[in-house]
Amino acid sequence: MTSESGSIPTVEYPFSLLVEGIFTIPNPSFRASISAHTPILFDQMTNEPYLPLPAPLGPKFRLTPVREGLKGDVGELTRMMNDPKVVYWMDNHPFPFPSELAEEWIHNEMKLTEEIFAAFAEEGGGEGKWRPAKGSPLKVIRKVIIDSESGSNMAGESQTDSLRDIYVGEVDLRHGHWWSERMTPVKDHWEDWRDKERVWSIGAMLKPSYHNLGIGSSAISTLFYQWGIPHIGCTEVRAGTYVSNVASNRLWEKLGFVHSGLPNGRVVVQKEKLIELGLAEERGEKEEKEEEDQVLLWTLP
Repeated sequence: MTSESGSIPTVEYPFSLLVEGIFTIPNPSFRASISAHTPILFDQMTNEPYLPLPAPLGPKFRLTPVREGLKGDVGELTRMMNDPKVVYWMDNHPFPFPSELAEEWIHNEMKLTEEIFAAFAEEGGGEGKWRPAKGSPLKVIRKVIIDSESGSNMAGESQTDSLRDIYVGEVDLRHGHWWSERMTPVKDHWEDWRDKERVWSIGAMLKPSYHNLGIGSSAISTLFYQWGIPHIGCTEVRAGTYVSNVASNRLWEKLGFVHSGLPNGRVVVQKEKLIELGLAEERGEKEEKEEEDQVLLWTLP
């Protein structure tokens, strides 16, 4: 579409960003259409899309898109990714984790979110415009403080005029491009629209104050069963975890993941992480710690 002068293109987007960096769908008919075809709901104050975690965690905890800008998620993500209790279990991210990398990550995730909802807004296409989705637009776990309908305090925590929710962590389901080949066969009874070629990767990371409360497992299960399988069309998903991470391994087993058969790797944990965790003295003899890394596998029945 071009303006009358023929020089300035004008595009009408079905979404916008609020001052707080919140991705929002302002059009009520578009919101209704999305909710009719997907499990996505919308916050009644901001029109931000979200998936509530199941009871008893929901509706207090939910999955939303990332947020950009001065009031976005960059600071929270940077602090979490520099907490040794979080990054100890992650061998594929730098430590220390710079804010510039967090900003780049959030910007790219916002672009993906925009692409997914733009596809939903396309005319025609029938089922094809709803499935398969390019990825997951709902990655951030948030704890709701102010209920969007009643205005009441749901969390029982102190609040400010601008604080509606608390950043808890992230859960991610993405194309695992580092795995070039499938390990499981394609089955004849799978629907045609499903992804029968690519391998997907899933994982989560939460602020330490929210560990061991069932929030991470609930978020992963919600994203996996409500979005990954029915809307992305995943047919093979893998998860990386340390053998010593008993809680994580138990979660994957409950979701139907099994050992992939790939050889376990060896991960040397940086001394800086050990020092921060109190597992090594700054000038102590223990320079490093070795962990055994494994890949777990799920395939669509």
